[in-house]
Amino acid sequence: MKFMKLIGLEKRNAAPRVEVVDYTPTPMRIPARAETGYQGLPAVFRAASILQTAAQQLSLDAWRNGQQLTGESMPTALARPWDYDTQRDLIADLMGSMIFTGNAYALAIRNKYGELTGIRVLNPNECTPRLNSINGVRWTEYDGKAYRANDLAHARFMHMPGQPAGLSAIGFARKTLERAHQIADAGAHIFERGGIPTGILTTNQPINAETAKAAKDAWNESNSTLNGVAVLGDGITYSPVTISPADAQFLESQKYSDAQIAMLFGVPPHLMGIALDGSSMTYQNLQDGNTSFMQWTVSLYLSEIENALSKLLPRGMVTRFNYDAVLRPDAKKRMETHTLAINAGIYTPEYAAVEIEGLPAHALTKLGEKE
Repeated sequence: MKFMKLIGLEKRNAAPRVEVVDYTPTPMRIPARAETGYQGLPAVFRAASILQTAAQQLSLDAWRNGQQLTGESMPTALARPWDYDTQRDLIADLMGSMIFTGNAYALAIRNKYGELTGIRVLNPNECTPRLNSINGVRWTEYDGKAYRANDLAHARFMHMPGQPAGLSAIGFARKTLERAHQIADAGAHIFERGGIPTGILTTNQPINAETAKAAKDAWNESNSTLNGVAVLGDGITYSPVTISPADAQFLESQKYSDAQIAMLFGVPPHLMGIALDGSSMTYQNLQDGNTSFMQWTVSLYLSEIENALSKLLPRGMVTRFNYDAVLRPDAKKRMETHTLAINAGIYTPEYAAVEIEGLPAHALTKLGEKE
């Protein structure tokens, strides 16, 4: 009852009589093809798989008052979110929802005592986000019920003021992706139904239309799959006709479309397998590019997931992704950093070895010990 008052669906006795308007804008109409067909574009599939893979490499940790929770203090719902699903499945489902729809929904599963026992990712097409235009309160409708954020968390990609739902990269640039489909369709049309003959029959003898048609029919009949070789007469010769995709600018147009899709999703071209003219990638450039990809693209998705899942956890507890698996520098850089920090007195060699590098204490050589 209190929640209904909070979102403005029930009048308070002390409040003046006002008309409460639930602002739910008309959803952007995307062609049916956009919901499934765009996912069929190789570049879109590759970009989505890269984003999911990058996120799944990370673990979700729980924190309370600046202390990481481990062992039995780690919430069960994060370690085993739902039935037999793992944390990796939870992250993949949330990422997939946000990539293709711009929205992801996580439902809290609680026991009879109200304790969080699991997290279930819902089909985004079955959830309806709502926004009260007067007080700005948000909630989500699912299966005929209204849920608050601490029971059904909503992660939105690309926030838009006054909009209850997030906006996906596909929704934002649907025209660009539709154009990519048109390019693919145009290429197929050229090669399948473009009116380009497979070859030309020529002769140095004068012929009329009837003779030309007879020669054509004879050639097509004799050169079908089952009818073997052709026998030509009257000076008629055959010249095959081929069309080069490069000549038709098909490959160049396709490469442009793939590059545009990579830019749309924020994925570096080298991860998409796209070779850009005039670019020279070194190992250092690749490392820097991968780091920037995590910082400026993947982290936008991950921060939304962190905020959403934290709303389901008990008060004072938050969840964070551990970026070390992806952003951790190579061994040479780590050793150089440790050396600088130790020489500056920031931390000790033991701390660098045990706490940062994770080496067992018995494997360390005692300081001052001589061989």
